[in-house]
Amino acid sequence: MINDTTGDTVSSAPSSKAPPACSVEEHSQMPCVCCKKDCWYTIAAAATHELGHMPGEAGEREAMATLRLIRACMVSDCADLCMPRIPF
Repeated sequence: MINDTTGDTVSSAPSSKAPPACSVEEHSQMPCVCCKKDCWYTIAAAATHELGHMPGEAGEREAMATLRLIRACMVSDCADLCMPRIPF
């Protein structure tokens, strides 16, 4: 669960209506990527449902707020699945 900028709570759990971002096989091969895709699609769908339109259609603030929620989901839900990368 993640709090959005209005103080509402948005679940990062995949919606039963949305198809999974990755297959079961892809989840086992690329868990980090699939977790991040799940965050992206789930938060974007929740924001679209809440707003009644695609985030950003009514201004940049909507888009930025949605991107912050997606990032928060990735940080909180995917940290254990993603290996830290060493900068080159």
